[in-house]
Parts: sequence; C-alpha cells; structure tokens
Amino acid sequence: MLGEHPRFPENGKSSVLFEHAQELFQYRRGKPYAQRQLLLDLDPMVQPYLTELVHRRPQGWESDVDHMYQLYEQIGRTDFLAALSLATEVRCFGSEYLLAIAERESTCAF
Repeated sequence: MLGEHPRFPENGKSSVLFEHAQELFQYRRGKPYAQRQLLLDLDPMVQPYLTELVHRRPQGWESDVDHMYQLYEQIGRTDFLAALSLATEVRCFGSEYLLAIAERESTCAF
C-alpha cells in the first residue's frame, strides 16, 4: 500500500502509518510478532524491556504485547515510553504495570 512517510523516521528504522499497521494484524498468528516489532521500532529502550518480559513470561508474552500495543495506541509514543522507562527502572515487567503507571501519571497531571 502506498502512503506518505517521513523521509527519516523518528525511530531511525521504519515508518509505518497507523492504518497500515492494522493490516499487519489480520493474521492471528502474526499479530503479536507485528505488534512486538512496531513497539521495538519506537525506541531502543523497548528491546531490553520486551526481552525481560519474554523471559519472565514465555507462555504469556503475546497477551502482554497486545495490551502494551493497545496502551501505546491510547496514550501515544511519548507517554508510553515514559511509562516503560519508569517500569524498567523499578523492574516491573508486564503490561499491567505499564497500565498502572500510565493511569497514575494521567491522574497526577491534573
């Protein structure tokens, strides 16, 4: 599919438009891998977090990645990466921790 992409993507790796990303999810088996890759492409700090998550939850990482991707879509790149940074700092690996941090941060902002 053709679309306009920035010449130099923010992450320095790839530039996938939101509507194109959704097309990657049409195959149930490939969806968690596509979501994981899109999260990895956000920033280098995502890789160690996801690596630790997969090691800690080898049977449940796909669900975590799905929830993480949904959270990213809801709160955006900047807030998602801030939550991920804090979760990494306090060594809390799982989508439920990212959600709790994001919810706490959004209530503190007002």
